Amino acid sequence: MGDNAGMENHETNRNQNRDHTAPSLSAATRYPDVMTAMQLYNAVMGITHDPGDLMNRIDILQSTLARPMQRAHYEEADLPRQVAALLWGIIHNHPFADGNKRAGLHIAFTFARVNGLDIIATDDEVVALGYAIAEGRMEEDAVDAWLRAHSTSRTEVG
Repeated sequence: MGDNAGMENHETNRNQNRDHTAPSLSAATRYPDVMTAMQLYNAVMGITHDPGDLMNRIDILQSTLARPMQRAHYEEADLPRQVAALLWGIIHNHPFADGNKRAGLHIAFTFARVNGLDIIATDDEVVALGYAIAEGRMEEDAVDAWLRAHSTSRTEVG
């Protein structure tokens, strides 16, 4: 599966009815859909059969996947903030019956990478992040700060 496979391309323009000259918030951000999230879940969990029995609730997954778009639309959130919303949401909301930390990290970091944000952290730091979210020691704002400290935009380095 390529980096862009399954990521929906959304034009987000919060002010389209008010001010046609306002720039879009996220002209080409690619967001994961349910199918992509399930494919990424299967990949990180090593599942080669139907994962249907591993879903807690599809509505929770759909709601969690919408968090980054909501942040972009209503809060004008930049990419690190959107990644934080997705990561925290998956780990905290438990859309999967098993592997929510692994799945959350994989889905959120893929979302970041597809959109030009590279996470620069050791495996131990990433594992610690997942556990801190799961154990309630990190709220979404702290995850956002962690991502800003451990990421670089490809546009910044190029």
